Amino acid sequence: MLLEYADFGLADGHLGLGYDLALQCVDRSRWTPEQLDRLRGGRHLLPDAADEFFTARRLRDGDRLEQGFSVLVG
Repeated sequence: MLLEYADFGLADGHLGLGYDLALQCVDRSRWTPEQLDRLRGGRHLLPDAADEFFTARRLRDGDRLEQGFSVLVG
């Protein structure tokens, strides 16, 4: 779903679903502080439920990584 003003060279931004159906995925309600806290996750930058698939962490000077594949952004 494309939620940008510009079309980026695409004919439409609704993935062929039509805007009425595609916009049902957008939650424009007011979120409580507790709901926002769940998005931030614990020690990771993503919600804890994402850990099964991928993780994002903020590293600081002196932090160590486990051995394995990582993508680092600086």
